[in-house]
Amino acid sequence: MDWNYLDCRINFMNDRNHIIEKPSNFEYMKEIAVKLSEDFPHVRVDLYEVNGKVYFSELTFYNGSGMSRLLPESFELQMGEWITIV
Repeated sequence: MDWNYLDCRINFMNDRNHIIEKPSNFEYMKEIAVKLSEDFPHVRVDLYEVNGKVYFSELTFYNGSGMSRLLPESFELQMGEWITIV
């Protein structure tokens, strides 16, 4: 949520030397993501910024159909701890 580099990966390599510029509408995109995800314990909200405009793509409930592995495994466990099922 703070645009920090995470030393983990899902399917593809993650390179700390490849800097991705934070979208100019990042705070607004976070507001949209919070609103769209509020009814779910876990969901990925895909938003894109193109020429200063925000576009919605999809809500993803099971990344990689639930079969993709997070590496390192310790991060997979950490993300699992962030989810509260009630």
